[in-house]
Amino acid sequence: MAREVKKTLNQRAVAGLIDAPLIVDEERQMQIKLLMNMVPPTYLTNQELLVLVVLHMTNLCLQYGNTNVAGFVYVWYGTILCQRFQDYELGYEFGLLGLKVNEKFNNTTLNGKIYMSFGNFINHWRKHVSSNLALQQAAYQGAMEVGDFSWCHHSALFSFWQQAIVSSDIHSLLARHEKYISFAERTEITTAFALILQCKLLENLQGLTIGKYSLSSKTFDEESALATFNEIGYGYGSSTYYFAKAFLFFTYGDYAKAYEMLVAAAEFSNALYGQFQPVLHCFYQSLSVLQLYGVAAQEQRKDYQQVVQKNREQLQVWADNSPENCRKDSGI
Repeated sequence: MAREVKKTLNQRAVAGLIDAPLIVDEERQMQIKLLMNMVPPTYLTNQELLVLVVLHMTNLCLQYGNTNVAGFVYVWYGTILCQRFQDYELGYEFGLLGLKVNEKFNNTTLNGKIYMSFGNFINHWRKHVSSNLALQQAAYQGAMEVGDFSWCHHSALFSFWQQAIVSSDIHSLLARHEKYISFAERTEITTAFALILQCKLLENLQGLTIGKYSLSSKTFDEESALATFNEIGYGYGSSTYYFAKAFLFFTYGDYAKAYEMLVAAAEFSNALYGQFQPVLHCFYQSLSVLQLYGVAAQEQRKDYQQVVQKNREQLQVWADNSPENCRKDSGI
């Protein structure tokens, strides 16, 4: 299917697709909308099917023209190009096309979804993460205005580590992030728990949780949150928990526990599809292994060498495409 899309695109300039003819066939329009509605559930549950869905709806647009949802189609084709095929340059081109096409159609009902997708799945592979902050604010507001509440919550969740990297003030970062919690508690409790975990990480760094390595407080229990995530199969929540714990263990010098938590987080890697956070997972996993290498047995050292080499190769790919975000990380 990927070859078919490439063949349909042929030698056309990506930017020129904004002037493609309109699809007037209502059946074709409905096909694309139905495929578009399959994106969120397949992202969460079956990413191989997600790829096929996105390729199919992209091919329809390339064959027959644009509709008022084509902006979403092109942004998600950009996402697949970046994540599945690691063609970050072309993926970024299609992402920009999606933004411009949606602006041309003035389809404000898709603003939240499109800004959220571009900011969390595409932009950081070519531009510094600081350029995503305004996009995420626009995504949250745009999704809120049309009642796409899950897109609101995940826009905030997915952008946390990007904000953390560029923030110079932990107090203001915590204050900004806490404002998302009360609304999430009323509309999607599992995302509220994940947001709280992210805030508890920041509180821990200020000595405000109940223990050195803890994400719990008098009003929040980290183990109960993890149990809820696991019970309903909310992989992003589980990943959030394990990486937050890994970050704390690494920060406080317990590299064995940090590595253990990162191995646990890897079980939920699909929940981070296309996002920036895997860069941090690779980076901290490698740093943890390097700290453990000197006291490891010979056989364990071989395993650690393989981990570091695999991560170095992936980080180098990311650094070649996004040097502003990944160049330093690739030097491990």
